[in-house]
Amino acid sequence: MFLSLILSATASQQLTGDYIQVAYGDDGMWNDTTSAGEGLEFDSSGSGSSFCDFTYPGSPFAAMGFQYDSGGTEYTYLANSTSSSDTVTVTSETDDSTATQMVSTYAYTGGDLTVTRVEIWDVDGTVMSVQYMVENSGSADMTDVIIQHQTDPDQDISCSSSSTTYSTYNSIEDIDGDGADDYTQSEGPYSGYAIGFYGCDPSSEEFGHNSSWDTDTEATLTDYAGASGDYAMYWRHTEATLAAGDSFQAGFLISLATTTADAQSEALLEVDMCDVCDADGDGALNELCGGDDCDDDDGTAYPGNDEYCSDSVDNDCDGTVDEDDAVDATDWYADDDGDGYGDSSDSTAACDAPSDYVSDDSDCLDSDADTYPGAAPNDSSTDCMTDADGDGYGDDSPASGVTAGTDCDDARARVNPGETEVTADGVDNDCDGFEECYTDDDADGYGDRDTVDSSDTDCDDAGEADNDDDCDDDDDTVYDGATELCDGLDNDCDGTVPSDETDDDGDGYVECTQDADGWDGDSSVVGGEDCNDSAASAYPGADEYCDGIDNDCEGDIDEDDAVDVNTYYADADGDSYGDASVTDDECTQPSGYVTDDTDCDDSDAGSYPGAPETAYDGIDQDCDGSDWCDVDGDGFLSDECPDGDDCDDSDAEINPDAEEIFYDDVDQDCDGGSDYDEDGDGYDSASYGGDDCDDADADTYPGAPDEPYDGIITDCDAADEYDQDGDGFDGGEDGTDCDDANSDIHPGAEDVPDDGIDQDCDGEDSVTVDSGWGDSGIATDTGAGGGYKGGGGCEGCASSGTPMGGAAVMALLGLALLRRRREDSAA
Repeated sequence: MFLSLILSATASQQLTGDYIQVAYGDDGMWNDTTSAGEGLEFDSSGSGSSFCDFTYPGSPFAAMGFQYDSGGTEYTYLANSTSSSDTVTVTSETDDSTATQMVSTYAYTGGDLTVTRVEIWDVDGTVMSVQYMVENSGSADMTDVIIQHQTDPDQDISCSSSSTTYSTYNSIEDIDGDGADDYTQSEGPYSGYAIGFYGCDPSSEEFGHNSSWDTDTEATLTDYAGASGDYAMYWRHTEATLAAGDSFQAGFLISLATTTADAQSEALLEVDMCDVCDADGDGALNELCGGDDCDDDDGTAYPGNDEYCSDSVDNDCDGTVDEDDAVDATDWYADDDGDGYGDSSDSTAACDAPSDYVSDDSDCLDSDADTYPGAAPNDSSTDCMTDADGDGYGDDSPASGVTAGTDCDDARARVNPGETEVTADGVDNDCDGFEECYTDDDADGYGDRDTVDSSDTDCDDAGEADNDDDCDDDDDTVYDGATELCDGLDNDCDGTVPSDETDDDGDGYVECTQDADGWDGDSSVVGGEDCNDSAASAYPGADEYCDGIDNDCEGDIDEDDAVDVNTYYADADGDSYGDASVTDDECTQPSGYVTDDTDCDDSDAGSYPGAPETAYDGIDQDCDGSDWCDVDGDGFLSDECPDGDDCDDSDAEINPDAEEIFYDDVDQDCDGGSDYDEDGDGYDSASYGGDDCDDADADTYPGAPDEPYDGIITDCDAADEYDQDGDGFDGGEDGTDCDDANSDIHPGAEDVPDDGIDQDCDGEDSVTVDSGWGDSGIATDTGAGGGYKGGGGCEGCASSGTPMGGAAVMALLGLALLRRRREDSAA
């Protein structure tokens, strides 16, 4: 199991770093509303006293779900703030925090699932690693194992006194630019605060949002593409099968920041936190995550690994370094007589030589320090190789049980004084001195012991030898007594290739492990140049590979001309994306270079494929070939960008092809025209503060040509439809103004006598009359009966023909004088 579950569940706990505070409920989720605190909170100031909620305290804002199928039945277990729905069992809760790192560990059981959740973040960091260790503790296999983690990220609940809703902007992103969604985020509309879930293994994970807070571990997850709403965030991991007793690890990162761009960049910078439980990648979890990896910084140290000698590492994590059972332990042989030669029948394996043991196993008598291979023969010493061919006959030196000095060929067991001579086999079987000629094809002066030249007995012709001491007549370096060379051959025909001449890897090239007597160390001998006899891919002339081996034996490892060399690309701005135009072919990644070649601007760390794009700044941050100039996605570029004509790039309903909706104070079609001039005649509608009396007719506007008296007003001046001269009297067929083009002519106007104009529209011009006393006077307009002269034409008479009295005449004279003054003033 991942964790020894020996602790019982404790009360709720709170962990507080410089920027993050978490209060855990009794179910281990972020929902404690007691004095411990409230859920998962974030403080951008780092003061630790004004945290902004990323949760909705008191509601099911954070939840966890397990699900699996076993035996045809689906099992589901939940933990959230609604206690009645909690079906997981908390078996332990620990706070393993240090001065620099916050660590909370909860262990749960849900049916046959044993789950441990570890949450870790640096005290001064804003990225939390959430890791789940899951084990099938039952006896039956499981399928479709699901682990789900969710939260309701209402960032602004305590961030703005003016916030009255819990709406957030929600979307799913691919922030590392590999083409796969790996991040779900929410941003507060008031504060701008952002929270994101970054997946550690997107290939087995789902991300998204759900508006109904669905704790179903198979709930539909949605990408709202930045839309605003009160949507919960989800991370979900699925394992297809989990055999009984097997386990897996899954997790994600939580990134908190004051903007979505910062939250994303921080997640990418802290991606190593995905490996917080297995930093060295050896598959064994560290003790912090309930594992038993004794050194999580060394990938060669983990339980069950083979132990190796001379690396000073406890490879198998059993508490002991370089044990005798290491896979590369050396066989050592007892050297009881201390002559430096060991007894092959008494050995032990160990990394280092035990006391009184040696690596040699060639002592034939380990109780006698004077008897060992190569000892000088004398009265007290014996050469263990006296009877080399084991036929019971020695050559020159005495040895126990051997007839000394009688073997004429101690390399052949069938040649000795006790053998019966075989006729015509070309061999002196009985060592009686019989000599035959042997073929010497390699002209080394030594005859082929298996080929007799019976045609000649003086052995002085070319290709003949008077001995049969050559065990390989095709190689002139091989014959009895030849100097042993480092060539992998039995040069001296003693029946064995020296152990120092090895071709353990079978590549046809020999490695000589020491410069011993018996061969001259001639490096020109073919096969004597294997620089690594444990690797068949390493020999002179081999292709070099990037495998940590000197394949071509030139003295260098993993040269940049290796056949499988990698091409790396300069990453001058350190954003992990490389410049395709600046390359370096190396076996190992050089500093300042990466494997990616998709950076469009390697001088700007904020520009790389998938980078958060800043609109209208003239920079192609996401390397898609252009600046972000269509924020609302309506297919039109913002007018803040070159060649752009979208006057409002935050609203997809506003663009040059949109249908204009008049009188809403919005220029939907971006034509720049007035929103209150629907007919386009240049005048705003009178209904919205303008002067156009009919904004549906382009021919009607102030000052438009207007046909009078037709009842249709096109110039928006109703007064002049029947009163063209504006004198207050209507003209036309039904009007009383006899001349509607002259404002001085209208009923009631003062008539000028004798000018031929009817100013007062009474039908006649006024005339001048004589008073009868020699003074001129003005008569009233004549009527049908002859005017002022009456019926009899009497001057100075009343209309009845009766002469006017003096008073009447004087009155008329006064009127005439008054008119004269007016005319003079007008002149």
